[in-house]
Amino acid sequence: MSRSVTALLVRATALLVGIGAYYVLVPVVFSDESGDAAIGAGLLAFGLIVLASGIWAFVDGTRRRFREVALIWIVAGIVVALGWAAGLALTDADASMSAWELFVHDLGLLPFTIGLVVAPAVVGGALGQATAGRTV
Repeated sequence: MSRSVTALLVRATALLVGIGAYYVLVPVVFSDESGDAAIGAGLLAFGLIVLASGIWAFVDGTRRRFREVALIWIVAGIVVALGWAAGLALTDADASMSAWELFVHDLGLLPFTIGLVVAPAVVGGALGQATAGRTV
């Protein structure tokens, strides 16, 4: 397996494990029933994904060519978005909607979720390239 494929799998897996940990910890940390905590928890999840992908891509940018960093993070964003949607569908499925129906329903959110990973990663990768004194 190539170095780039391994890097992609490590990044996507780490982000998905982080998302899974988030869903385990949120009910413990945010136990407010009013709904305000749920909004804050959701924003926290988005912020952590943006921060993690941006910082990690910055480090990647100091070590790899920008094209490779961008490709790794674009594919990782797609994998994370699909994995997140599948995980939510599997855990939220019930008698009213099957997991497949929920997954299909959430497909419209994929571009947003991909953007949460890819946009900061591209910026981080470019900044990493710039600070390392490398060219594209």
